[in-house]
Amino acid sequence: YYTNPFLVVATLIHPSISVIGYLIVITTEIAINWPNFTKRIRAILIEFVVGFFIPAISLIVFFKTQATLETDIFNYIYVEQAHPSHYLPSDFGSLGGKGPWFAFFFVLTLLCVIAMIAYRNKRQNIKRLALAFTMLYVSFMLTQILVVHQINFKALTQFGPIRLTMLGFWFVAIIVVLYINEILNSNKLFSSVYLKSITAGKWFFLLIVLVGAAALSTLFKDERPHENIPPFAAGVINWVKENTLKDSTFAVPFGVLTSAMPFSAERAVFGGTGFPFIEAEMVEYCFRDQMLYGSPSERMKHQGIWIGQKMSSIYDARTPSNFIEMASYRPLDYIIIKSQNELGDWKNVIPLYKDSHWVVYAIEDLAEKFAAEMPISLKKDKCILAFFDKFES
Repeated sequence: YYTNPFLVVATLIHPSISVIGYLIVITTEIAINWPNFTKRIRAILIEFVVGFFIPAISLIVFFKTQATLETDIFNYIYVEQAHPSHYLPSDFGSLGGKGPWFAFFFVLTLLCVIAMIAYRNKRQNIKRLALAFTMLYVSFMLTQILVVHQINFKALTQFGPIRLTMLGFWFVAIIVVLYINEILNSNKLFSSVYLKSITAGKWFFLLIVLVGAAALSTLFKDERPHENIPPFAAGVINWVKENTLKDSTFAVPFGVLTSAMPFSAERAVFGGTGFPFIEAEMVEYCFRDQMLYGSPSERMKHQGIWIGQKMSSIYDARTPSNFIEMASYRPLDYIIIKSQNELGDWKNVIPLYKDSHWVVYAIEDLAEKFAAEMPISLKKDKCILAFFDKFES
């Protein structure tokens, strides 16, 4: 029962973490100790109730926010607009190539190879465990596909079964370690010495892990992260800090300024700082995100190696009239564009600041020159329509 406190802490940090740990433990227990597994059912149920169920219910009771969105709107915002590279199978890898798919099939291949080797060498426990991990691993991907395309269930969407594929390399590591353990235990020359060293060494290993984690966290701790501004953004950040009010709101290109502006310049951005995991705020987030960086359908029309390039190119194509339209619904004081995009209508307005990378305009200067015209394509999007329903009411 000494694992219960760790499960409780894991659940309180993030319920998914305890589910991950619990899946590994239970799957390993069933596969390795199959003949004696029934003797452990009572203890396993107690671990589940005390370590996961009670803490999870407590989180729901004390921190659950009121649901305000219909399931289809919620899934659209959560998966397609905000996290397509995380939860939408067709967009996996949009944050940096086909790495996620390569990792998935690489781990799957390793698990199958280990299962075949164990079968050939008559290591039944290892074979069962490898097959169990393989089925579990594939089920994560299949469940995610069903969640996105078939099952309209908010809790599953929020949980994101695909995140459990992060266990893949742990699955392989656990099987390899247990395989080596079986080999050493079966060798009479090593078994007695090995068992004594394992018993004595496990607490030493835990101590090394804890000390190592503490040392790494101290080593990589950044005491002044707000001062770590890329050189190409330092000029505009310093100008903003010295020449604008602290309650000003900025529209900025997707990229370094979405975090540098609020973090280093201490100014609000119209959108792009992160996803609010509160249903009551999701439509607002979606509206702002789409106005600046496009809807999923709009992003599909743009070229880019990854989704960030598409969002950046959409922002670059926004006109002064588009930003005036945004300002008519929510506070917006300044617009920053890349210097190479100072073309067309932008040439008709005198900027407040300009360097080799960025150009800054005041919304009031744009309003004097242009009339607002909201892109028709955005008006048709269900997230935008949901915003206007709420806005007009």
